[in-house]
Amino acid sequence: MPAQVGWGRRRWVREELNSIRYQSFGSQFIDSVGTSTAETSSMIKTDERKELKPIEVFKELTAEKPNLDLSNLESKIKAIKKRIDFMKDDLGAAAIEEQNVLSWLEARKKGVKAKIMSQFDWPVTTTEKLSDLLKKYKLTETTFNEYSLAVPQEAIDEMEKYVNLCRKVTKDEPEFILVIEDTPVQKTKHRDPIVLATSPFGKFLHVLGAWDKEVEIMHELYFKGK
Repeated sequence: MPAQVGWGRRRWVREELNSIRYQSFGSQFIDSVGTSTAETSSMIKTDERKELKPIEVFKELTAEKPNLDLSNLESKIKAIKKRIDFMKDDLGAAAIEEQNVLSWLEARKKGVKAKIMSQFDWPVTTTEKLSDLLKKYKLTETTFNEYSLAVPQEAIDEMEKYVNLCRKVTKDEPEFILVIEDTPVQKTKHRDPIVLATSPFGKFLHVLGAWDKEVEIMHELYFKGK
């Protein structure tokens, strides 16, 4: 597994979540931990979210699997490449969204050729589903690098399996998102993570699983000094 998990063409998940939250709350923007970023002395928002472990609610993330269009992939790739060339050469535009679409189409083409599309059989979710979960329960999302100590070996094994499969269809590494408990007492302890990963085929996420096992070896050395 790479030292930096989550780099690729564009880390779109957190940007997407922030956009959803802003549209929901406007100027009184509420982040995933339930606190207001708008300065106000007259009101403090009460966190009324339910306190449940991620493993108890992760099935609520499941969304209907997208019906991926696998037809005419070569012609679609050529069209997107032409669009990117025009935007970059003639307009001086970054064409970030187009680059993402191109990577998804190329990954689909490789997946079809290698006959491995069906191996991406993890449940699917969306940023909207994730945002709804964070509003309903005392949970927050974070990156793997920020809370790697929360991830037990079983989750690491599943992440490694996912990374290896992704590498057969794309050069871009998946972005991993952890959903963990959002309570102060858990700051130095394991947080029972749900592990999500960006799909190489489109703007959606795979739910790799949820675990409630402490990373005992890491915690004994890192926190207890054994």
